[in-house]
Amino acid sequence: MTENVRKSECCDAEVRMEGVPDFVGGKDICTVSFVCNECGNACNILPSHDKQVLSCYLAGYFVPWGQHSDWRDFVLQELQDAIRFYDPRVDTDQGSIAMFISQDLAGVESCDCVFYFLTKSQGDVGAAIECTHAHAKGKLVILCIDQGLGFVHPFLLGIARRVLIGMDAGVSYLSLLSEYGLENEFQAAYKMMRASKKEN
Repeated sequence: MTENVRKSECCDAEVRMEGVPDFVGGKDICTVSFVCNECGNACNILPSHDKQVLSCYLAGYFVPWGQHSDWRDFVLQELQDAIRFYDPRVDTDQGSIAMFISQDLAGVESCDCVFYFLTKSQGDVGAAIECTHAHAKGKLVILCIDQGLGFVHPFLLGIARRVLIGMDAGVSYLSLLSEYGLENEFQAAYKMMRASKKEN
């Protein structure tokens, strides 16, 4: 089994992890950062190139998006080479309720994460169940809220590790996640936050 060597963005050198207590006088290390072994500064790490292809379940209503008959077609067009997607329109037998419920949940279990594109305030019961199932299995739940949408149920916000506004943000985050890998998910989220700060 090969060990994944992390390298710094600043010098392309190996990094070490350093931790500090979050409370004065405390001994429990809670905050950890990567430090470049070459320059000695705290740094971001480069994406890993020895990672497996990310798999993602696409949850949400079947609704048109722009020129596409469904929003999933847009996501597939943008990211099909970077991520292996489970698309319930084609990967699940939609003919009978008994079949598609068990197949959808099996699809969730087979994936690393669930991407739920929320297009209606009342939400989608099926997608909510899929997200809850993923959360219970310890999987990453990504809630992407369509721009201009009002109320979002707090239960959905409670189980989502990442919440994004708008499809463009959702696709950008998935792209970064495929680049950094699930093991460095926070790094992908952090890079996304920094990019959105620069835009504003």
